[in-house]
Amino acid sequence: MKRSQRAIALCGFMLALLLYATVCPAQDADDLPVNASVRSAVIDSTIRFVRETYFDSLAGARLSEAVRTARDAKRFERCATASALCESLTATLRRVVPDRHLKVDYSVRSHPMEAATRQPSAEEIARQDEQSRRSNFGFERVELLAGNVGYLSLRRFERPWLAGETAAAAMAFLANSDAIIIDLRRNGGGYGEMGAFLATYFQDGEPIRLGEVHDRTLRTVSQEWTMPYAPGPRLAGKDVYILTGRRTFSAADAFAYAMRQQGWAKTVGAGIGGGAHPTTARQVNEHFAVFVPYARFVNAVTGGDWEGTGVAPDLESSEEKALAVAHLAALRGIRDRRKDADSDPGLTSAIEEATRVVETSPPPAK
Repeated sequence: MKRSQRAIALCGFMLALLLYATVCPAQDADDLPVNASVRSAVIDSTIRFVRETYFDSLAGARLSEAVRTARDAKRFERCATASALCESLTATLRRVVPDRHLKVDYSVRSHPMEAATRQPSAEEIARQDEQSRRSNFGFERVELLAGNVGYLSLRRFERPWLAGETAAAAMAFLANSDAIIIDLRRNGGGYGEMGAFLATYFQDGEPIRLGEVHDRTLRTVSQEWTMPYAPGPRLAGKDVYILTGRRTFSAADAFAYAMRQQGWAKTVGAGIGGGAHPTTARQVNEHFAVFVPYARFVNAVTGGDWEGTGVAPDLESSEEKALAVAHLAALRGIRDRRKDADSDPGLTSAIEEATRVVETSPPPAK
């Protein structure tokens, strides 16, 4: 997909996420009543959208048939609220394909019907850009840990043409560290282009092909590469540890997977996410939308992806202890590489403290 097309599609998807961000809860004040006419429209649209859009046409046909069979068996007739209908339809779909991007969702607030190809307005883009800026484009924290280990907490992957300067500043801060920890434990994804931009800092030489995106809707195959240029010093050759957790998903998965498969980083934590497929929101009416993965990613090293399996950790750890485990591994690596390590009391003290933290019980999960 051309960059302009991908930018429009990704921006449209993120706007749709904002419109349909309400999670289907049990019936409460934020729920909506559903009559037979609305229920039928949502069900029939789900049948059609997954058949037309799901990246794997054979799987799309199976998904469509599963919903049709459930409809004919009257399994949705007792769904009298939006939350109940969304939960039932999503469960029906995921019994066929356990794709966490695949779902039916709703918004209590009414939104006008829009053409699937509509480009976001300048006002919408400006509003999204301002929201991104106020969160510092996902770059939550960058600091130097004991023993000269750089640490970056990244909450979201934003558009590099918008957040590039912030990303470059974070990479420049990390440049003089002896090892690096990138914390993605609370990163639910975003724009894959930022992952490619950040990965550029950890490679040597010419751009490297990370993989391909096979888009069913556009009938295209586009390649994903690291960038030919990234401002500031490169960080290639450093030990890199990527922290993952139960909330690591989508573009965050993609970055961790690519970095691990290229041999540029080790992952620390538990198995994660498993959400590999780019997704679009197909609007049913003013309140309902069906989220359908329309493309698949093929990694250049493995020939596959991480869908349904997540990214296996190199160092297994509870989510709460992942930072301490990565910090200790990084410090030990620094000690093993440095000839003067035994004469550095600061490094020795840092290793002792990190060991103590790893060996103590973690705080309760929040």
